[in-house]
Amino acid sequence: MKKIMLFVLCIGLITIAKAQYNVSQNVDRMFYCNSGSVIRETGKVQSFNSNTFKGFIYHFYYYSSGVYTGIGNYTATTVGSSFFTSYGNLNPSYFDGSRINNVTKVLGTSSTLWLSIDIPYSTFPNNNTGQQLVMDVEAIDQFGNTTTHSNKTVLSVPLLYTNPVILSTPNISASSSVVCTNVTTQLISSPNYASYGFTYDWYKDGSVFSLGDNTGALTVSAAGNYYAIVSDACQTASSNTVVINTGTVPGKPTISLPALPLCNGASGTMTANGSGGTYTWSTGTIANTLSVTAAGNYTVHESNSCGAGPESNPVIITTASSAVAPNISSSNGTLLCNGATTILSTTPSSGGTIYWNTGATGNSITVNSAGNYYAYEVNSCGISANSNAITISTNNIAPAPTLSLSGNMTLCNGVGQVLSTSPSSSGV
Repeated sequence: MKKIMLFVLCIGLITIAKAQYNVSQNVDRMFYCNSGSVIRETGKVQSFNSNTFKGFIYHFYYYSSGVYTGIGNYTATTVGSSFFTSYGNLNPSYFDGSRINNVTKVLGTSSTLWLSIDIPYSTFPNNNTGQQLVMDVEAIDQFGNTTTHSNKTVLSVPLLYTNPVILSTPNISASSSVVCTNVTTQLISSPNYASYGFTYDWYKDGSVFSLGDNTGALTVSAAGNYYAIVSDACQTASSNTVVINTGTVPGKPTISLPALPLCNGASGTMTANGSGGTYTWSTGTIANTLSVTAAGNYTVHESNSCGAGPESNPVIITTASSAVAPNISSSNGTLLCNGATTILSTTPSSGGTIYWNTGATGNSITVNSAGNYYAYEVNSCGISANSNAITISTNNIAPAPTLSLSGNMTLCNGVGQVLSTSPSSSGV
């Protein structure tokens, strides 16, 4: 019974002892980008009792067929702001600890210690043998005792970066530069490096929008300035910036008209006024202007990437011909007697206004004075030639003439007398 109790007590003490600290490690990358680069390894330990820690032993192995073969180690301790280092080259053909450098205290408190070291590619002279490199750490307390080993980190094979793709500036294009209500647009990279192991971090207006994209494409529904940073563990490139705007379906456009009417078969140009989209006229013509010669009603609507807007209000194009010389006539001849009047009249041939040489306007005038009369027509296409002229004359009815006798009133013995008179109005 005592032996059993002692055994249980020992197991309990071992469990408690293991729980007095936590030791771990991490690396900033799993391979070397080039022969001049480094891997930064950080040892971490946290004490859960009064023990303090002053450093780490960094162990290096080659792993093959389930066996970890130690090739070297590196020890780094710190006292205050000073560091003390040493190394052991267990297999100098595969490990050169003298290359390790830049010991840095990342975190140091009474209960926690983090120490980082830089491990150059040259630390491993035969690093292209294809063997798997593995690392772990032990922490060293204030008494020089070491902890258990941390988790192991298995680096890549081959150890030197081998992505065959050399990253260049990706070009980002958009399926549409405008996003509409309930509509999205897609940003696409060309070339698309995602299939070569690169990831895309997307930014909008200078702030992170989406990280770790492995498709090389992004769907967006908001306006903004978008770009991507493309990278893998060793290469990084920034794309161009794509500007996405917010759009809506266009409203009803207006139409600017030419001078109307269009005279004598002339053409006129109508102009659509809107938000700068694509304009389609009721004739089927697609343009922001339309040349017309025919009278009629015309409309236009505007389209953009968000859709087609409503038709404009219809406009009416009118046509006309220049006026021709009118033909005038007199209702009472051309000789007006004793103050009589006559009506001179005509009908406009082209829907215009009749102007008389008397200054009067209208289709007819009443005259009682002698003179030459003519008219002309004015319409929206211009002034006609003068009409035919009518000459009006005036006169009075002659009064009874007065007779005079050349001799006596009595005619004797067959003697004759001469009666005479003078016309009063140039009559006969």
